[in-house]
Parts: sequence; C-alpha cells; structure tokens
Amino acid sequence: MFEIEKGIPVPVVKRGGPGRPSIFPLEQMQVGDSFLATTNLSSLKPALWKYSKKTGVKFQSKGVPGEGIRVWRIA
Repeated sequence: MFEIEKGIPVPVVKRGGPGRPSIFPLEQMQVGDSFLATTNLSSLKPALWKYSKKTGVKFQSKGVPGEGIRVWRIA
C-alpha cells in the first residue's frame, strides 16, 4: 500500500457520503504527513478532491520525476 511519512517539506508552488473506501491513506493522515503514490495515479486527484470537499481537509500534491506523485496533508 502506501507508507505515511513525516518531516518531508512541502515544495513551494509557483502559480500562474458513504461510498467505497479510498485506496489512499487519507483518513489516517495528520497535518504534515505525506505519502508517495506510485500506482493508481489516474484516480489520485479525484480522490483528493472528493475527500477534501467532504471533510474540509486540504492536500497538496507534486510529481516526483521517475517515482510518482507525493501528497501532503496541509490542513
């Protein structure tokens, strides 16, 4: 599955109801936690959006070249 990690800084961003359980560990995360998603990437952003809308929890994600997508809980 996915390992929740602590202490990985969030990168600076440059700007221009009940259902099936998520395969991502969103409910277990605390502010500052992150995980690296290497599979099911096409379902990651919709899962983050839905969970955020339902709970008010905020996430930030950033692609990690050659590895996948890292997701941080920021609020």
